[in-house]
Amino acid sequence: MSTALNIGILPNNSIPTINFINDMDKLFDIFNSSDTPNSKIFNDPFNNNSHQLDHLNKMTEMFKNMKVVSKLSATDMTQRVNFLNGWLVSISGLKMLWNSLNVDQNKDYTLCTGRINQDCLENLFGTIRQQLGNNTNPTPIQFIWAFKKIFCVEYFRHSPDANCIEDLDNVLCQFNEMNEMSASINEIVNPSKTNFIVM
Repeated sequence: MSTALNIGILPNNSIPTINFINDMDKLFDIFNSSDTPNSKIFNDPFNNNSHQLDHLNKMTEMFKNMKVVSKLSATDMTQRVNFLNGWLVSISGLKMLWNSLNVDQNKDYTLCTGRINQDCLENLFGTIRQQLGNNTNPTPIQFIWAFKKIFCVEYFRHSPDANCIEDLDNVLCQFNEMNEMSASINEIVNPSKTNFIVM
């Protein structure tokens, strides 16, 4: 957009809009960070460094002071717009989560914020529903049996039709290490009545 402004396609009064879009892009990058190398510094894993923290503070002040005015009636509609408070809660939550996870203030610690979403749960419950014949209301026993089977056998396979990104991590890919567990997979998938565990 800055290029369009420089060559005269956009008028000079579009500068605030361009700045807002750039600031929101950086904010989304912070909240969708991953360890995949890319050219956007705000998309690097979150480690509470100065440029990330400064931008979060800048956006907090922007959302606190932002006013939304109706184009038709020129009335203040800020209280009816939920996204402002939603962003304030998300920014505050990210800061609190960082302080909780990195109590020792380890400078090498990073947080891939792109993984802080409900995709993992959606994938898990979608797989559980498949195990139970799309039963949307399983009993606790059905849920436990399906969960044990999925975790030990099926969980490491991602459905190609899922509407979520694959949520496997390097730790979960170490499936062979599960064979070293004292209990066999067969005992976990098909528990005896005396070995029943309620989760």
